[in-house]
Amino acid sequence: MTASENDTAHGLESSEQPDSSLDWLLSRPALWLGTVLASISVADGIRNSILHSLDFPWSPARLLARHIDPWATYLAGDPGHRILLNQVPNDLHELYVAMLPFGYLPWMPAKVLWAVINLALVLLSCICVARMYELGGRKAWLLTLLVLTSTSARVTIGNGQVTALVLASLALWAVILSSRGRGLLLGAAWAKYSVPPVLAAFLLLRRRWRLLFYSLLPPMAGFLFFYGWLRTPFWTLLLEPFRTSTNNVSPGLANIM
Repeated sequence: MTASENDTAHGLESSEQPDSSLDWLLSRPALWLGTVLASISVADGIRNSILHSLDFPWSPARLLARHIDPWATYLAGDPGHRILLNQVPNDLHELYVAMLPFGYLPWMPAKVLWAVINLALVLLSCICVARMYELGGRKAWLLTLLVLTSTSARVTIGNGQVTALVLASLALWAVILSSRGRGLLLGAAWAKYSVPPVLAAFLLLRRRWRLLFYSLLPPMAGFLFFYGWLRTPFWTLLLEPFRTSTNNVSPGLANIM
């Protein structure tokens, strides 16, 4: 056997050796311990959502439910102090179509319900990612536990953010195979426009014109809905979310990135 063949054989033998640390993580005692820790993490996130929900866009939804333009309200300095905490309407119109039902609910029931929905969206993303990478059984269980015990998941739930909604929209790509369906999911993810433009630029370079066309439909539908709902002048309403972001977010922080 030559030296190169010997090295190859040795490499194959090494790669076939089990990873003891992974075996331990996939053992039932470790997974059940992880389940307990994940439950504590989720409970802490829900507790924070009840106490705070800093980023939950309830205030804009509340204003919209009363046919009041939340972007104009913020840009005017919020004279009535109707935008709570950090609930500035930074995002595109389509997001607030989804959030509009919460505007008809009182503050406490709305944020509890949103925390539960956020948890469901995180779990949906885990299921989609596990399917994407063909993870089943204990590996899928471990993936879910790692996500639920993470700071990002806990903060997303506790602050009432919309990150889980965007992530679930993109994770569903593993399930939806048609260009139309994937385009609409990408369009839904455009609601928080700090991340999806990177993917859209990639698709543009790949000349995926149909996919990009379908992705424009949800933002357009959201804009047209509120154009009829609020009767704000066309160009004013179109630019208000961007003007709000540039006024509220410093460079290097959230959406304006």
